[in-house]
Amino acid sequence: PCINGGTCKDDGNGGYTCDCPINYVGNDCEIKCGKADVMYIVDASGSIGDANWPPIVNFLKDLTNAFNVNQDFVRIGTVRYSTGAELLWSMDSCNSAGCVNANLDNMAYSKGSTNTSGALWLTWEQGYAAANGNRTDAKDICILFTDGRSNKDEHLTIPYGQELKKRGCATFVVAIGPPQDINEAEIDAIASDPLATFKLWLQTRNFDDLVDFIPPIVMQACQ
Repeated sequence: PCINGGTCKDDGNGGYTCDCPINYVGNDCEIKCGKADVMYIVDASGSIGDANWPPIVNFLKDLTNAFNVNQDFVRIGTVRYSTGAELLWSMDSCNSAGCVNANLDNMAYSKGSTNTSGALWLTWEQGYAAANGNRTDAKDICILFTDGRSNKDEHLTIPYGQELKKRGCATFVVAIGPPQDINEAEIDAIASDPLATFKLWLQTRNFDDLVDFIPPIVMQACQ
């Protein structure tokens, strides 16, 4: 039943799963991905912890590998934030998953506070600037990762999150941490609707489980 070059595998329960080739998703590899300009917005604040930084990088690398990264289809740039926010590379600077993943491997863990509002502002001001590769005929997709709540210019976090969506970015929030550590009002305001699709909250501190969020992100991004 797998199509478009997908490989069918027995799931051990009388059913099957499909390993889809790059640029195809869906239960049967029936959905072909189109153009997308993707920005990773990565929390590198002190609450993450040194031991959890490598799993975050690995999650982003696995997510990158699930997209068809090249100049014609999916482009990926990255903003890292802690006390400040920085555009580490623009979406037009890499034309392959290997390039993005090499940059991710070199992405330092900066520590500090959590300036989510600064990251959101920088994403629309620079990340999606035409001069940095944003295309008018591509879907804009933001994937914000956080393990807590903003604590610098936090009064701007919700309005800036709403502004990013108004500017046309379909925004996923990938949050990790128990309810007492997460400002749910913030992540609800940043994530696009429906929240059941765009709000991905892992209420533990098991960073290795982030990989479970890759299929729903890619599926939605391709639709």
